Amino acid sequence: MVIIQLTTDELTSLVKRAVRDELNAHKPNGNSNNEARDQIGRVGFAMQLTGLAQSTIYQKVQRNEIPFSRRGKHLYFSRQDLEAWLMEERERTVNELGNEAMNGLIEKNKGRKK
Repeated sequence: MVIIQLTTDELTSLVKRAVRDELNAHKPNGNSNNEARDQIGRVGFAMQLTGLAQSTIYQKVQRNEIPFSRRGKHLYFSRQDLEAWLMEERERTVNELGNEAMNGLIEKNKGRKK
């Protein structure tokens, strides 16, 4: 038996990806945008899509910080996975940060006795 420890953010990311993949698998194929979204490419493709340098891509692969597949010595990147990853990495707005802080205070104060 193998036990894997995940942070809340990692688990959330995995669940989001699984749900998105299932939803996309059941979409009708009439959408011409599906062809562009299903593209697979190598490191140059990932560089072009993300704007990251080649060395940065390799560093992120080594640390498993970017979604990729490996076949033998070759790395492959999915447009759909990279776009989702880029959106996960976006900066939170002031309102989102405020809501998170408020929720944290509420949770922290729930256990306190008056």
